[in-house]
Amino acid sequence: MYLFFYDLNVTIEKGLEFTASGLIDSKWSKDKANVSGKDYCVSYITPFGDIYNDWRDASEIKSYTVEHSDYINLKFVISQLDKAQSANWR
Repeated sequence: MYLFFYDLNVTIEKGLEFTASGLIDSKWSKDKANVSGKDYCVSYITPFGDIYNDWRDASEIKSYTVEHSDYINLKFVISQLDKAQSANWR
């Protein structure tokens, strides 16, 4: 199952309100360490082009299933943007 999410709460960054949305990388389970106390590891891109990898509690997000190709495409875009940003920091 491939999942996207959107936050149920508004995020404010640099004076702009937006609702974070992106992909769910993984769900916490007994086999994975969960140091944050939250259920899902999520990745998203802000309106400013910044990439965030955060933890979210199930009560903080709405998740929905997507096609495998949609999930792979967004994961690819996030990885390419991350590589480009990392190269600029050198």
